Amino acid sequence: MTTPGAAERLTLAEYGWAPDFVGTLAERLGTGAAEAVAVLHELDERLVKLLGVEEGLIDIRGRDVRVHDCAGILRVAPGVEVEVVPKFLSADTRWHEDFLLFATLAENGRVLPSEALASGVGERGDLATFIAQTMLGMFWPHQRRPLRQYRRRVWHEFSLDGEFDSETLLLPTEDGFRLEGSFFERTNGYNATIWAAFRALLPEVADPEVSAQMRRAISALSPQDLRAVDARPRLLPSRHRHWQPLFDLAGQVLRGYGVGYSGAAFEAPGFVLQTWRTWQSVALAALRQGLPEHLVDDQASFQLGLRNGRALNVKPDISVMTAASAAMLLDAKYKTRIDRSTRIVEADVYESLAFMRAAGASTLILLYPRQEGVPVRPAGECEVFETILIADQTILGVAVECRGVSGQGFDAFAQRLAGFVRRRLASTAQGAGASELGLASS
Repeated sequence: MTTPGAAERLTLAEYGWAPDFVGTLAERLGTGAAEAVAVLHELDERLVKLLGVEEGLIDIRGRDVRVHDCAGILRVAPGVEVEVVPKFLSADTRWHEDFLLFATLAENGRVLPSEALASGVGERGDLATFIAQTMLGMFWPHQRRPLRQYRRRVWHEFSLDGEFDSETLLLPTEDGFRLEGSFFERTNGYNATIWAAFRALLPEVADPEVSAQMRRAISALSPQDLRAVDARPRLLPSRHRHWQPLFDLAGQVLRGYGVGYSGAAFEAPGFVLQTWRTWQSVALAALRQGLPEHLVDDQASFQLGLRNGRALNVKPDISVMTAASAAMLLDAKYKTRIDRSTRIVEADVYESLAFMRAAGASTLILLYPRQEGVPVRPAGECEVFETILIADQTILGVAVECRGVSGQGFDAFAQRLAGFVRRRLASTAQGAGASELGLASS
C-alpha cells in the first residue's frame, strides 16, 4: 500500500508476501513488469553488498515480492521507495520511532534521548521525515552553544596580523606575506558530517515544512568542506558532548544504512538494517542495563570438546555470569517455526543443548521478538510460548514485546526483560539448592 502523502512510497511488512508488487512497482516506474523485476534484482545486489550478507534479501515469486531479514527504507529507484516494517513492529503503531531507537542502539550501543524523538510522525509521515525531524529536534536547541573547533589556517596579505614566515618579509608573494593562525570556528569535520547528513536526507523528505527547516539547518552550518566529512563512530570533545547524539545519528545516516549521494548520482538502497543482528544488540543492551548486579557477557566462549586435538568452542549470544561460571545462557533468535502454533525450530534445540553442556548451565532462554498481529503488551514484557525439558536441562522459548518502546522508554523495556530473567535465575538457583539438599539427605 502507499503511504499517505507520498504516492511514490510503498509499504511492505518484513517476511510478508505482497501480491502483484511487481505490477505496482512497474506502474510507479512507468515501465513493464520485466523492467521492474530487473530493478528489484539490482536493488537486491546492492543490499547484499551493503549489509555484507551472502544471500539475497528480496524474494520474487511470479509477480509477488517478499523482503526478509532487513527493514527500513529501500530506495528502489530515484523517486520510488519502499518502507519495510520489521516483523516485530506494527505499521499501525509508532513503528518509525521504535525502529530508529533500535537502529541507533544496534549501531553504537547508545539510545537516542527520548526527548529528541519526534512524536506522531509514524501516523502522518515516513521514516525519512521522522529521521529528519529527530535530527532537527537535536540541532536547534544547541545553536547557542555551536560545535566549534580550533583550525589552523594559512593565508596571504600585506598586513601582519598573525604568525608570519620571516622569509616572506624579504620576498613577499604577489598576494602578500605568508601568515598562519588558529581560529575557533564552525568549519570543521564534526559540523561537516552533520551538514552532509542533512543534505543526504533532504531529497527523501516529502513534508514541505520539514524540508524548509532542513534547508535552514544546512544554511546555518554552511559553509563546510565535503572532504572533511568523517562518518566513523567517535566521541566528540567533552565540551561538545551535548552534540554527541546528533553526530552519532548523522554518521549513521551517511555510512550506516546507505542513505548517500554523490552529487545527483543515485547510489544507495536507503536506510536499512539487518533485523536479526539488531535484535541481538537490543537484547544484549537491555540485559546489561537491567542486570547491573551481574556480568552480562557477549559471545563468551565455552569449550564443548575437541576437534582434531584442538578445542571446539561454542559461543551463545549472552551469558549471565556469577563468579566464574555461567548462571544462565540466553540466545537471541529472530525466526520461529510457525504452523498451528509458534515453535522453536529443532536446530535451535540442538544448538541450545550444546551451549548448556559446554557452559555447565541448566537453563537457556531463547529470546524472540513478539510477532506483529497479536495484541500489544507493555514493551519488554515476556511470554513463555514453549518449554522443552531434556533430562535436567530446560530450554525456554520466550517472546519479548518490542512495540511501543520509544513511547515507554528503553529503561522500562530493559527492566521488564531483566526482571523476567532475574526471576528465572532465582528459580534456577532454588532448584539447584533443592537438588543439593536431596543429594545430601540421601
